[in-house]
Amino acid sequence: MELYRNEVGTVTVTLPSSVNVVSAELIKDGNAVALVGATVTDGVASVEIPFNYVTEDQEFDVRFNFAVGTVSTSYTEHVEVVTGILSRARAEKISAGKYDEIEPVVRGVIQSFTGQKFGKWTGTKYISGNGESALELPERLLSLTGLTRGGTVIALDQYFTKGDNWYLTKWTGDGLTVKEAPPEESLEVHIPFGQTIFYPFGGSRRGFRNDVAFGVTGTWGYESIPMDVQRAAELLFDDYTCPEAVYRNRYVNDVSAQSWKLKFDSRAFESTGNVLADQLLSQYVRIRMFML
Repeated sequence: MELYRNEVGTVTVTLPSSVNVVSAELIKDGNAVALVGATVTDGVASVEIPFNYVTEDQEFDVRFNFAVGTVSTSYTEHVEVVTGILSRARAEKISAGKYDEIEPVVRGVIQSFTGQKFGKWTGTKYISGNGESALELPERLLSLTGLTRGGTVIALDQYFTKGDNWYLTKWTGDGLTVKEAPPEESLEVHIPFGQTIFYPFGGSRRGFRNDVAFGVTGTWGYESIPMDVQRAAELLFDDYTCPEAVYRNRYVNDVSAQSWKLKFDSRAFESTGNVLADQLLSQYVRIRMFML
């Protein structure tokens, strides 16, 4: 089941009707923490998840322990904390009472179209080097707190992100010269001690070596949902709740009122289904997903 980030959530499961006593624990990375306040009413067990577990996107298990007759047993529910693509308050103004039903659909459409998520989480990603001066990251890196190369811990003081936090690179005193730097590097220059001119984003000559695994630890994603993404989500919320949605915005070229046959533009399956939403999201597209 899903719980929303920064919302106090309750996990519920259905148990045999004979069960009237239950306890619960949260299991994360192999560690179990007892949860207080677990109750069971008419065969439905529930427990509230402490707020400190819903401040970032993450996954964990909640295990309910109980007895059926003389036999002790348990039931485990997998929980994923997610960031809503649009706040509940803004969505309620568009369609009251349908947030939990529509938000997962809109979030899935936007994530598929852009090829990225817009939540926030902390953890480690392992990425193979490609021999370049910058390491392309699978997700946007907000802050770097740890780095390993082939399992060996390396210092962070010379590493930083660029390209809107999608690339990790290294600054060293023996960086690339103007002649050595590839054309895609920055045109700005830095002259240390008045000597050789170096590109500040050129990184090391050796770069991130091929076939070496780099473990990048930090906080990933977005501090908050970008405004254009929220606006696109509003459009899609409205589309999914309003049967009178403007056909033109959904790539419909022709409508036959009598037979209700719709003729779609060829781009219909390369998009969110809404032209305006596509335009708002275009700058966030990392991998274009096509429906065949």
